[in-house]
Amino acid sequence: MSPTNDDFKTLLESAPTVPPQIIGDELSAIVRRDLEPGYLRLLAKVVALHAIAGTASLMICPQFGVRPLGEGFDPLAFLSPYGDLVCGLGCGVAFSLLTALAALVFFTRDERRVGSRLGLWIFTPVMALSWALLMWAGRPEGEHSHPLSPLFHATWILAAVLTAWGSIRLPRWVKLG
Repeated sequence: MSPTNDDFKTLLESAPTVPPQIIGDELSAIVRRDLEPGYLRLLAKVVALHAIAGTASLMICPQFGVRPLGEGFDPLAFLSPYGDLVCGLGCGVAFSLLTALAALVFFTRDERRVGSRLGLWIFTPVMALSWALLMWAGRPEGEHSHPLSPLFHATWILAAVLTAWGSIRLPRWVKLG
């Protein structure tokens, strides 16, 4: 049943009503939460996305002995001859790229907006924790297990954080969203 002109006139002529304060406060809180998602909410969402995406990206990392693409596919063998700087950059970008793309897909528009503003504060702890877990879980007997320099570690974390944060900012930079 659709409203008629009489229903509209009745609405306009009726006395204004003010909702109870508690309803107004609850509605304001819902609107604020949806328009400005909190840091911990975004951090938790990134951690959840990264748990899945980071695990998937490790499937191509020969350091852990998982080679679903076969023995012939070895990104470390390609990057290693160029030194720790290139290897760190390549590995950091590759590891965080899937997380960044997942955030782009699964974040709401408002989460992307807040994420682009707080991204360094969101992705830095996630990627630093990932790096620490990777160093702890790394296979010392792996074929690419030479001692890694501080340059490798620094560029890995920097590349991982900037890739994730830059991907969230991408729609703002190219006016996609």
